[in-house]
Amino acid sequence: NRAKEKVAAKHLLELINDVLEFNKLDEENLQLTKEPFCLKELWQEIITIVEPRAADKGVLLKYEEQIEGTAVGCVLGSSLHVRQIFINILGNAIKYTDAGGYVLCQVTIKAIGENLISCQTVISDNGIGMSTAFLPHLFEPFSRENTDKKSVTQGTGLGMSIVKKYVDLLGGTIEVESEPGKGSTFTVTLKHKIADESYYVKKHLEESG
Repeated sequence: NRAKEKVAAKHLLELINDVLEFNKLDEENLQLTKEPFCLKELWQEIITIVEPRAADKGVLLKYEEQIEGTAVGCVLGSSLHVRQIFINILGNAIKYTDAGGYVLCQVTIKAIGENLISCQTVISDNGIGMSTAFLPHLFEPFSRENTDKKSVTQGTGLGMSIVKKYVDLLGGTIEVESEPGKGSTFTVTLKHKIADESYYVKKHLEESG
């Protein structure tokens, strides 16, 4: 429990910076940090954060991870923004899935070159889904589909617009498929530069104090 509280507290602190940064999303000079982080550890943190939400809602959260080749280790990038992308998507999937339903998160990490790693994430659910007419507006700020179930679910309609902006800033892609009453599937692909050995040493020194 202490470990989970530590991860959640850390994320809440980072969210403060995230909220402050929201007003800068349209600025051309917005710079994302390039710090070393481990993809496997980051996904452990993400699942730790969203698991209680799924449990409280009565939704089964399933996580599957596949590592291809030697694609394990540190990469360079902004872990805060990567984390927020998937917490927003998973949070929405849980929010709009009824008790007894499921949310499946499938992560495939693989080397695609000497210095690059690709992380493809497919998040699917059997929730209430979205109409074909609404999908083109999904990433617009404050957009929410006007349905009975969604109208009683709290939300600002900003989450998906933030997700799209972050994915674009990170040079990734996001695709969405959905059908009312059958659920939604989000596919996000991000590429990360592999951190060299000096970053491993730095990370170890920081963690050891």
